[in-house]
Amino acid sequence: MQRRIDEEEKVIANADVVIVSTQHEIETQYKDYIHKSKAKFKVIPPGINSEIFYPYYRLEMPSFTMTIEQEQALYKMNSEIERFLFNADKPLILSIGRADKRKNFEAIINSYGEDKELQAMANLAIFAGVRKDISQMPDDEKEILTNLLLLMDKYDLYGKMALPKKNDPGVEVPEIYRIAAQKKGVFVNATPGENFGLTIVEAAACGLPIVASPTGGPKEIVGNAQNGLLVDVEDTAAIAEALKKIIADRSLWDQYSTNGIKAGAEDYAWNKHAEKYMETVEQIFNEKSKTLQAQTSFGRKLADAQLFLISDLDGTLVEGDDLNGLDHLMKWLKKNSNVVFGISSGRNKQLVTEALEKYPFVDPDIIICSAGTELYYTKDFVPDTGWEKHINHQWKRQAIVNAMETLTNITPQQDSAQWPFKISYYANESFSSDDLANINKQLYDSKLPAKVLLTDNKYLDIIPRRAGKGNVVRYLSYKWKIPVEQFITAGNGGNDIDMLQGQARGIVVANYSKELDVLKGKRSVYFAKQPLSAGIWEGIEHYLKTGKSRLKP
Repeated sequence: MQRRIDEEEKVIANADVVIVSTQHEIETQYKDYIHKSKAKFKVIPPGINSEIFYPYYRLEMPSFTMTIEQEQALYKMNSEIERFLFNADKPLILSIGRADKRKNFEAIINSYGEDKELQAMANLAIFAGVRKDISQMPDDEKEILTNLLLLMDKYDLYGKMALPKKNDPGVEVPEIYRIAAQKKGVFVNATPGENFGLTIVEAAACGLPIVASPTGGPKEIVGNAQNGLLVDVEDTAAIAEALKKIIADRSLWDQYSTNGIKAGAEDYAWNKHAEKYMETVEQIFNEKSKTLQAQTSFGRKLADAQLFLISDLDGTLVEGDDLNGLDHLMKWLKKNSNVVFGISSGRNKQLVTEALEKYPFVDPDIIICSAGTELYYTKDFVPDTGWEKHINHQWKRQAIVNAMETLTNITPQQDSAQWPFKISYYANESFSSDDLANINKQLYDSKLPAKVLLTDNKYLDIIPRRAGKGNVVRYLSYKWKIPVEQFITAGNGGNDIDMLQGQARGIVVANYSKELDVLKGKRSVYFAKQPLSAGIWEGIEHYLKTGKSRLKP
């Protein structure tokens, strides 16, 4: 099972699009996947065959002809229902599904049995799967069907309620919907939190108004189609009131019926599903083609670059609305097209996207997110798939989370700060160097290779051993065959240390945090006198003066 989950995680993370039936499916079925936030979801509801599930009134049109099979199915189902009923002409309340506890048929019978007025207004028919001998059925189905029969007896619904034994889903079920629609009935789906609700769409396409749960797929279908009422399906009185309201008001019934037929033809038909699917595929294909063309020219820029400038975002390039020196730095980058500009941030992709929207004139070639665990190219966030494979080596995220639970003076950050390759905590006010040592010892003793980053003595991140901003720099150097000496990096906090030291030329802006004091005196690290982008430009000028370069000042 774990292997299956791991494979599903890979698919979710790498798929161009994940097609789902409803928004509810995204929020429930995918909520526990680590890579959910990386997935690109698109809701394309499944459809129905409009040649089978068509409006009830088509039977009365002079030009319409039925096949012999359809005629037999209509006659058989009509006879099957009416043999249970004293007055078969009354509106028919209908529910269809397999003999499953989740279908909540008992709530429907209770709502009908407890309301004498509703019994006087309409009949009830429940098709709960197919049965021959209940005593020979599996225990769960036996229990459900026995309970339905006992409820029928409890409320003395003989002559008012039909509980047929079988139906053919392919031929007879569409006729059952149309029989109920011709009798001006209502379809009830009492399943709470259903992912989609295909029977709702089938019934709607045949012209039946709907009563269903205000959660899950039914909420989205009925909310979109405006063809019925949403009620608490655990409240039998609420179900009964909704049914009576629709049955008693002919104009409301006609409105819901018309809306459902229209939705079935325009929103929930298989041909419409196929069209939306193909539009999505075509869009992906077009985007891929553009990206491929862009990557060809863009890759050439990276390979031919004279210099890579990688700067931390928050507190280094900018600080909120403080853009000191940013305009000058951006103009220099624009003048020197042979400089590759990258930003690096502890933020995840979503938060970096939001930040870049705030600074539209910042146009990076490279974007490093989540403290050096994600690598993208351009504002289109084209992922470097090789990087994720590289850092995944020996990374055991859940085991690390479990190991950290025993430690004090740290508190997990909110879910939005967590990422597949980054585990984030707040360091408490009393957090000390001893606490940091204990974390490293715990990971070492548990044989969990990882890197621990502390920023401002407040934000603590645990990332894969191969990850980190410094390792991204070395990876880019190797991939694009650019010597690390041709990289200039700039930062202001603890999680920038590993990219500021080493063979790259580092710039520490004046507004740095105390964790970077350890870099003072290093030959390849320049401590600027100015903060933010002004300090970055100061450092660039320093390196341009001290080394040979064809770059324009």
